[in-house]
Amino acid sequence: MATERELTIGMMCETRNVSRLKTACAAFSKANDASFFYFVPEDVNLEDKTIHGQTLSMGEWVTRTFEYPDVIHDCVARRGKFHDEVYEGLASIPMTTDKPFKVGDKMQVYRKIESDGRFADLLIPSVQVTNMEQIRLWLDRYQGIILKPVRGMQGKRVFCVKQTQTGFTVIKDRETIHLTESKLEKWLQTEGMADNIRYLIQPLICSETQDGNPFDIRAHMARGKNGDWQIVRIYPRVGPRTSITSNFSTGGYLADLDHFCELDLGMPNIRDFKRKLSKLALTFAPHMEKLLKYGLHQLAMDMGLDANGKLWLFEVNFNRIGVNFQEVEIARHAIDYAIHLARTHAVQQTKRMDQSRQLIFA
Repeated sequence: MATERELTIGMMCETRNVSRLKTACAAFSKANDASFFYFVPEDVNLEDKTIHGQTLSMGEWVTRTFEYPDVIHDCVARRGKFHDEVYEGLASIPMTTDKPFKVGDKMQVYRKIESDGRFADLLIPSVQVTNMEQIRLWLDRYQGIILKPVRGMQGKRVFCVKQTQTGFTVIKDRETIHLTESKLEKWLQTEGMADNIRYLIQPLICSETQDGNPFDIRAHMARGKNGDWQIVRIYPRVGPRTSITSNFSTGGYLADLDHFCELDLGMPNIRDFKRKLSKLALTFAPHMEKLLKYGLHQLAMDMGLDANGKLWLFEVNFNRIGVNFQEVEIARHAIDYAIHLARTHAVQQTKRMDQSRQLIFA
């Protein structure tokens, strides 16, 4: 392990493209007297234990060959799905997350929160879809339902079905379709739930502005200095009235929380609401990490707010959390946490070496 001033941070990425996040990580690394480079899994040479990476030098990104770093900020997060040899070859290096990719889909998270109980009051009733009869029963019970893929797809393939006096209304991708019962079943089988993707079903929670725009509130959390969970940002995401989701992919936009609560919701006690959100996010993140039993470096809670002012947990995201307009804050927490991991790992290594010496000379 190198001295603290020579600490090297590697960032494993999905592409070699330069980004504002990578540049911000390089800047924060330099501010902390650490060197920084980024790479993709294909850049790792497992035989000679080197990495062909990109580093910022005199304001320009240059390609160099590096020895293994002291710590890796894993932005790929595909352990157990892709790059098995790379993850195995880098196993001795501390990484910011060790969560396998398959851990943490919507139903796994739902069941863990439900069985634990602490945050169960936030849950929307959810089950995995197994047949068409199940969908009909849920429509009879709730009148309006949401169907979404079990594994997150950034708001894609999410659709709503509402029961009407003349049949059913389907809202998908900003398109509204009116169907009879027989045509609904055919549409679900051929279009709505095609491609062998697992779906879950939920009752429709109306989280809308005063003007009828769907919205959710995202609490983006990250581990930072000393390994503590920190709030990166809490912000509303607002969708068009013709949509049921508020993701960028469906035409949504980000809003300032204070202005949104005042102008779009007409909320009287904004300060109390913000305090409630912050407290919830700061307690939920470490608890969720314990429930998963894997190390995380970030997560996002997406929450809805119904007409009665009750918060509902739409979903928890661990991978591909958006970075738009918050690259600097994300980078600051990522580098702080990477440095914490590297130093903690160095202390543990020293203790193990001391214990080994004591056993040898005992």
